[in-house]
Amino acid sequence: MDLVELVSYHVDVDKQLQVFREIKDRYIREDAPAWTILCVAALARPSLIVEIRAVAATRAA
Repeated sequence: MDLVELVSYHVDVDKQLQVFREIKDRYIREDAPAWTILCVAALARPSLIVEIRAVAATRAA
């Protein structure tokens, strides 16, 4: 299975992006998927600061 798209929603992208990128790079080492970074006013719960959506695909047998 290959990760083909990554979307991250950040409440405070200026504060979070450097740390988020370091953590992402630890776990995603293969060819980088398309990555969209969005700054949002809030997420579903006030305690959340980042939301991640990932799409993976596999080749048909």
